[in-house]
Amino acid sequence: MKRIATANRAVDLFGAGKDGFKAAVPGVSDPTYLSALFFNHIQEAIVRTIEQAGLVLSDGDYDQFVTALNQTYARLNNAAFTVSPTAPTPAQFDVSTKVATMEALQRASGTKRSVEIVAPGATLNASHVGKVLRYGTAANGAITLPAASDVATGSTFIIYNPTNFKLTLSVAGGGTIGTPTQDSNTFILGNNETLELVSAGTLYLVIGGSGLSYRTGGFNVNAIASGWQRLPSGLIIQWGNGTASASGAQTMTYPLAFPNAALQVLVAPIATGSARSATLFGVSSSNFGFEMWSTTTGTRVAEAVAFYAIGY
Repeated sequence: MKRIATANRAVDLFGAGKDGFKAAVPGVSDPTYLSALFFNHIQEAIVRTIEQAGLVLSDGDYDQFVTALNQTYARLNNAAFTVSPTAPTPAQFDVSTKVATMEALQRASGTKRSVEIVAPGATLNASHVGKVLRYGTAANGAITLPAASDVATGSTFIIYNPTNFKLTLSVAGGGTIGTPTQDSNTFILGNNETLELVSAGTLYLVIGGSGLSYRTGGFNVNAIASGWQRLPSGLIIQWGNGTASASGAQTMTYPLAFPNAALQVLVAPIATGSARSATLFGVSSSNFGFEMWSTTTGTRVAEAVAFYAIGY
């Protein structure tokens, strides 16, 4: 398209370089001369708009140009798309009033972007955000997450280890992976475990996945010689070692006091083949008393013992 360019046009009528038409001044000047080029420009601009909208030119239809515009460009006050328009997809986690494409809706709905196999030694980056990352090597391995500050806050990584081998996760630059019970620089994902990590800006938070289950308060464990295991039901299993005395009863204190009560306590000699029996008394939520007897002589004996206790 171009403006009128005949010799007697109205120069700069609509601003610098924006010429237009002028009327005749009787006895002084002619009106702006017309040109075939100008009218051809107008004709083709209109006709091609109509044809590109899929309409066939009709000399009896005076609304074809308006119809073509409505089909090509949706009205702002009454948008009715009759084709499949596209638009740029806003950045992930964009909370502005930009138009949301189907890709943006997929992200927001919680649908994972895709599934990608990762190999030992892989270093993840922002392109892995929102994907299910499947460890696919039959060997122990490790993968590295980008620094939490290198991806947008809220960015999520979903990692799945379907193998019978351990997968160690770490963060570039020695960053932190936080669970409900402890923070660490690494996280070991076992057989058939999943893990969902989200960037909190300065560290990663583990917010889901089967790999988290036994690291929550409900499955908390103190796996030492005298330790305990919590279960989500509230049940607590405890174990430990002690020594019975030949001179009198002894008191054994649990590694962890039961919040409510001890349900069952079992004491047994550690040495195999010992002809012994135990007497328990004063069982409470924090300790119990015990004696170890020889079933042969009927006397107390000094003996290394192990105990197991269940309570809640």
